[in-house]
Amino acid sequence: MALQEQLMDDLKDAMRAGDEPRREAIRMLRAAVKNEEISRGHELGDAEVQEVITRQARRYRESIDEFTKANRTDLVDREVTQLKSIERYLPKLEPASAFEPQIRQVIQDLGAKDVKEQGKVMGRVAPLLRGKTDMGDVGEIVRRVLEEGG
Repeated sequence: MALQEQLMDDLKDAMRAGDEPRREAIRMLRAAVKNEEISRGHELGDAEVQEVITRQARRYRESIDEFTKANRTDLVDREVTQLKSIERYLPKLEPASAFEPQIRQVIQDLGAKDVKEQGKVMGRVAPLLRGKTDMGDVGEIVRRVLEEGG
């Protein structure tokens, strides 16, 4: 079943069950997918929908961090519930630390020596690891390795 069909079926189930947080999370996700289709000018395939879902999950996590800093537990609870509702559509990611040997190899191949070259390293690492692990964590590993001197 295509991912968009799965979203629609799950939306119907959430509506029947009266599960408002899940219903709203899926509606927001479908709206983000629709906006992306409009911007790209074509119907999205599963891989492109997956990118949208990943982006939405990152936004939820950022909101949770900000609301936690502001001590808004009511909003944190809502965002956590909605994040959990869409996490089931995300692929299971490996920890970024599992890819550290590959990251170190790319840094060595490029001859990168300091943090100023992080963008160049990320440009080479991103296509290899995107969808396999959290790219924010990869960026932290790249920064740490470059600070150690490559």
